Amino acid sequence: MMRIIKNIALLITCSLAFGQSDPLITWTRIMKPKTGKQSQFVKAVATKTEKYNSQKGDEIIRTYRIMDGPNEGSFVRLGIPGPWSQFDSRSERQRAGTEYWMKNVSPHVEINKGRQFWSTSSDLAYNGTGNSGPVPFIMLRYYHIKPNTSFRNLATKVIETSKAINEDSRYAWYRLESGGDRSTWVFASAFDSFSELDAGNSAFWDAFEKRHGKGSMDKWFEEFGNTVQSNPKSRAAVIYEYRPDMSSPE
Repeated sequence: MMRIIKNIALLITCSLAFGQSDPLITWTRIMKPKTGKQSQFVKAVATKTEKYNSQKGDEIIRTYRIMDGPNEGSFVRLGIPGPWSQFDSRSERQRAGTEYWMKNVSPHVEINKGRQFWSTSSDLAYNGTGNSGPVPFIMLRYYHIKPNTSFRNLATKVIETSKAINEDSRYAWYRLESGGDRSTWVFASAFDSFSELDAGNSAFWDAFEKRHGKGSMDKWFEEFGNTVQSNPKSRAAVIYEYRPDMSSPE
């Protein structure tokens, strides 16, 4: 599966922070530059990040360009997962950074879709790559699930298999906590090059069946189908490209 499941994919952000207290909360914000103002937007974001998000103790922010879908050409900014308490107070530098943004970046923004908060946890994530920093690409697949359901059981079985075979992959499930439809989940998977998406899935599914029993793959997909809402808008996918020039150094 992993190339199917790895392509089930967010914000989001495969910046997984293991060892912290669950749940882990991250935020995302999507912005579309004004027509003809993209270069000015990119430069202003890069300057703001260098000034206010590059020193020790500053908030770490990653920036990605959206490569496809209805938001193609827009950019997404996101934070590193941590406890809810990280939002209780804002430092002087954060307030100064916000003022700088309003004066120097906002004039180049056509659409600001507003911030969203997403939750994940250590048991909803897997990282067998040895890299906890930013990656060149993230594929995200969004799902709206039915009431009183969860992806947790499905995620657990996949992660158990990945651990058993020491799979060289990195992914996580996130649930939208605030800022939109709370039935929304996203599966975010990291990859270094598009050639990785050409790889097959048979080895993973063979290992999955050995671990969970014959026919377990079909049962997994059956449960998945029974979890996701049955409408055309309940599934969507998008790819993010990392922009180190617009992100905090790590």
